[in-house]
Amino acid sequence: MKVTELSLPGCKLIDLPHSSDERGRFVKTFHQADLLKCGIEFQHKEEFYSWSERHVLRGLHFQTPPFAHQKLVHCAAGQVVDLLVDLRKSSATFGQSCTVALSAATPQLLYLPVGIAHGFLALTAQTLMLYQTDSLYAPDHDHGINWRSLSFHLPVSEPVVSSRDQGFPALDQFESPFL
Repeated sequence: MKVTELSLPGCKLIDLPHSSDERGRFVKTFHQADLLKCGIEFQHKEEFYSWSERHVLRGLHFQTPPFAHQKLVHCAAGQVVDLLVDLRKSSATFGQSCTVALSAATPQLLYLPVGIAHGFLALTAQTLMLYQTDSLYAPDHDHGINWRSLSFHLPVSEPVVSSRDQGFPALDQFESPFL
């Protein structure tokens, strides 16, 4: 498996094993032993997906301790610009962000360690994003950062954003619990 280290320490983009023939495509999205070879210890606890229309922006989401989690993200249909922000106070890249293009046409898995806020902008209609986490959803620890408080260069100036996501605090107004 090819692994690309991203600009935020610990974040990785992993090319997934896949094959295609006249029937379509097969993609292996999770294999614990392969992740261990990539230096990722991940105990799968929960899995969910989101279905988004074109120009929908979701995020930037994370869970706080003691329910903070690692996350595996995969674009199963469509294409997105994935948005990441480092919330770890001891990190050399604290407060910095990066973007990653994910597409169903190129099967890849995005690994996010604890302390990374995550979101995405759907570039196509009927975009399907799959998420796996190593902790269960804890509503009282589910938080976010307002995407407008960062300097993402997105191809859409006014994405469709939920009122919940619009109400998140700016990065400079958030007291990070992540070390």
